[in-house]
Amino acid sequence: MTIEEAREFFCEFYGGEHKIRNEITPCGFGWKIDDRNTNFATFDGSGLTKLVLLAHEKCVRVDIQSEIPQVMEICIWKREREGGVSERHPTIEQAIESFRKNRNESA
Repeated sequence: MTIEEAREFFCEFYGGEHKIRNEITPCGFGWKIDDRNTNFATFDGSGLTKLVLLAHEKCVRVDIQSEIPQVMEICIWKREREGGVSERHPTIEQAIESFRKNRNESA
């Protein structure tokens, strides 16, 4: 993943480059940004849902970490649709199907 691809991802997530408040820096095989302001909820203030859906649309693995209180690191890596578990990333439809199947099997 190039810095340009990472910037494009974060621009879409935050709603424009002017809303990116921190520097995009290298992180493992990808890039990260420190986030102090996003409401990581699933519906009202739906930053978490938007991040998950965008990751599935763009075929990007997202990892949210926290090194210090009140700061979330959003780390991203480009993936492919096919390959081993550490190489691929499903579409949202595939992820939902897998979730429902596994949920029903454990019930």
